[in-house]
Amino acid sequence: MPTIMPKYIDVETEGYHPLRDSLTEDDWDRLDRYFLDKDDSVEITTEEAEAYEDYIFDCLATQVQTVYGVTIVQ
Repeated sequence: MPTIMPKYIDVETEGYHPLRDSLTEDDWDRLDRYFLDKDDSVEITTEEAEAYEDYIFDCLATQVQTVYGVTIVQ
């Protein structure tokens, strides 16, 4: 069985959805209305939904991680 080596990344430039860098404050507000307020009149793209999901995952991971600065994805 091959040995699986950990991959180290620079969290400032990789390891998150690239669309997160280009979303504006208005975009984030619109996504909040769609997901948090359940406003079906708001239209979003699949790519925006994936970026929002990535952001939420990062928020949750920072709350539950047990060692500072370490998140293990298996």
